[in-house]
Amino acid sequence: MLTQRSESFRQWVSEALRERGEVFAAPIALQPIAADASSRHFYRVEARRGSFIAIDSPPLTENNEQYARLSRFYIEAGLRVPDVLALNLREGFLLVTDLGQTLMHDIIDEDNADTLYARALNEVIRIQCLSPQPGMVPPYERERLEMELSIFSEWLLVEFLDVAFTQHERTLLAETTALLVDAVDAQPKVCIHRDFHSRNLVMSDAGELGIVDFQDSLHGAYAYDPVSLLRDCYVTWPQTRIEGWARQYHRRALAAQVPAPAEFDTFMRDFDMTGVQRHLKAVGIFARLHLRDERDTLLEYIPPVLRALIGVSVARPELEKFGELLAARVLPIAERRIESAHS
Repeated sequence: MLTQRSESFRQWVSEALRERGEVFAAPIALQPIAADASSRHFYRVEARRGSFIAIDSPPLTENNEQYARLSRFYIEAGLRVPDVLALNLREGFLLVTDLGQTLMHDIIDEDNADTLYARALNEVIRIQCLSPQPGMVPPYERERLEMELSIFSEWLLVEFLDVAFTQHERTLLAETTALLVDAVDAQPKVCIHRDFHSRNLVMSDAGELGIVDFQDSLHGAYAYDPVSLLRDCYVTWPQTRIEGWARQYHRRALAAQVPAPAEFDTFMRDFDMTGVQRHLKAVGIFARLHLRDERDTLLEYIPPVLRALIGVSVARPELEKFGELLAARVLPIAERRIESAHS
């Protein structure tokens, strides 16, 4: 059954397409496509002149004006992102260009990974070298970093897993939070996409790489987008391959005058610390989607992301005890809870 909002959305999309010269003999068909971790809903619409993407993006939770502003900025900078063709800010309805149906996530494999990551890292560096006008890309402030880590504590540890920590363990968690925030906040700042991973990269039939879900771009840590891509929550690679791609990024970034440290070991510490902060936020969001929004599509990724977190943490002396805590007190409960949720 169509709700009043969904019917209004369908009518708006139909009218927006008619204004572009499209004619339909019957009500348009909105084909749902994969959603992200927000409250937005995406639909593909096939029309006479090709396909389009219609987005139902509630204005109370989504900054649609920023999406349109950044779309124009990135397009003018030569990046391949969706162009906003029609926008209803009051309702939160958008019609944008369709970059294609093939996600990098769906095609990447052992044979093509080097090529695809090289191409994606080039786009990371292009974004990092941009100079948005003041105010266009907000700063990634310490308060936001701290808030993101609180999502991990509140939604994964407390609400989902109900872990009973000792006072010593709670102190360790607080100290780790402070350490991670300091490490990320201290890095040189550049323009970042903030969610640059294989599910937000679209491959065209001609092999062009497109970028979606860019509306939350910020001025933040230079290591953020590289680690988002190479330590993707949805794709797992051996550490040796990740480090090889990280070296490739580091060389190219320095050549492009991205303000990364010259020493690779220093870069890798930034890379690892940023990745841990981001992954903690991610598993918290996955738990919140399950509990609050009744969306279980990302629940299965919590254990592999936790295992990746543990692997990175135990290899860093300053995070070793935190990694051990995750391995002993969090991962086993998460695995049992998720197995139960899926049974």
